[in-house]
Amino acid sequence: MYKRVYLAGDNHSCWQQELQSQARKARLAISFRCSYKQVESDSIAMEAGSAMAGARRVEALNDALLSRAELIIVRFSEDSDHRSNLVAVAQAIVRGKSVMVLYDNEMADKFSSIPRVATAVAGDLAQLLSLLDIWSTTNKATDNN
Repeated sequence: MYKRVYLAGDNHSCWQQELQSQARKARLAISFRCSYKQVESDSIAMEAGSAMAGARRVEALNDALLSRAELIIVRFSEDSDHRSNLVAVAQAIVRGKSVMVLYDNEMADKFSSIPRVATAVAGDLAQLLSLLDIWSTTNKATDNN
């Protein structure tokens, strides 16, 4: 049985693909789902209503993925949208989800309150994989996706 993990934050780097690849190599029984961003259109003819409808669909998809996940992992980086990441952390906490946070030690001062509410904090992918290994073996899986 696989456990559902939702990956939030920083879609502009390869951390999500790297984490998934290393988790497969470690044979962790985890099914990862990534947050989606709205694709911006280069078309001048795109209407505001169409853009708003697209944003609502993306938000509904992310909300569904987050709702079904057993664990939320949020990565904070210098390039990420920190407000969106903080919203993802808050949504997870409100729903009673476990939250793991990944950020470099240099960013610890900016997010000093996050470790107080997170299940765990990792400074790199190796630490995160170790935490996921422990988490996946100590919690029962609920789905097979």
